[in-house]
Amino acid sequence: MEFFWIFVFTVLAYVIGSIPSAYWLGKLQFGIDLRDHGSGSHSHLNVKRILGRRVSWIVRILDMTKGFLAAGMALPLSWQINWLSWEDAYILYLTLGLAGMMGHVFSMFTRFQGGKGFHVALGVLLAVQPAIGFVFLGTTLLAYSIIKRYYRSYLIGSISIPLFILLTKVVWHDKFFPMLTFAVGIFLILAITHYQAIVSRTGKPGGVLVKRIRSRNS
Repeated sequence: MEFFWIFVFTVLAYVIGSIPSAYWLGKLQFGIDLRDHGSGSHSHLNVKRILGRRVSWIVRILDMTKGFLAAGMALPLSWQINWLSWEDAYILYLTLGLAGMMGHVFSMFTRFQGGKGFHVALGVLLAVQPAIGFVFLGTTLLAYSIIKRYYRSYLIGSISIPLFILLTKVVWHDKFFPMLTFAVGIFLILAITHYQAIVSRTGKPGGVLVKRIRSRNS
């Protein structure tokens, strides 16, 4: 029965992560499919380009919330499974967080297409260990202030997660290897999605659509 609940919550974390905030906003509010415009991604940058700054901020907040909820479900799950130790519950935070990120990148609602994962990762980290979340965010903002490139800054920020775990190894004790595995998992997901965005130069221009949508909102 315990493994049944772990399986159920892992699937639920994936489903929560799969909720395509950007896609549904584009469809319901503007009647467009973001996959057909700009880079075709559900990332906040494509949303900003096509739907405007205000909608992109809404998408960022929703994505962070998805990540936080996906990882945070470990707490009620640990209550459901009475024998679960604190160490095992902590590992569940990591497992459910990664499941939420995979759901965001490979959304079941949009034929396994999704966003890049930065804000979902930030929400997951804030739920699991806020200090790492702030390191992740701070490193990304510092990188962006220097190089002025979003995707490259996100890559640099993702590298800071496993590096921070390695540099603070003495703090984690028996949680070191689970945390390092978790950190490397987030790094690999973000590295793959953002590297693809950096090297890809294709995309359907959205300039005319942007003007029409923004004029409708004004």
